[in-house]
Amino acid sequence: MPWLGASLMWLALCAVAVGAGALRVKLLEPRLGELRAHQAGTLGLIPVMFGLACLWVRLAGLETSPFLPAVGRYWLGLTVAFEFGFGRLVMRHSWERLLADYNLLRGRLWPVFLAALTLSPPLAGRLLAS
Repeated sequence: MPWLGASLMWLALCAVAVGAGALRVKLLEPRLGELRAHQAGTLGLIPVMFGLACLWVRLAGLETSPFLPAVGRYWLGLTVAFEFGFGRLVMRHSWERLLADYNLLRGRLWPVFLAALTLSPPLAGRLLAS
């Protein structure tokens, strides 16, 4: 199982997501407000992340690999660990602030992104194998 490749791809996805977040704050928040910018940024990040997952699956030759669902779960775990670890330990955000993005009832779409991230490797494999 190509854990090293999956880990490197996650690092690339993480860099893209952090960069997209910075652009969201700088470009979208002043025009749309925080909530709408969060929603637009989150929904805009999903196709970018899926495209990168497709690229990785193709380059790694994993189109028919039974390993891809495990990669999605691995990326999910790394993402949540990074989000809470970095957010809590480095940024010193409160638990309330960290958990706020998980509240779908308040229009926060981060769980939608996490679901898409988790499903991207197996969906990319199916798409590319057909």
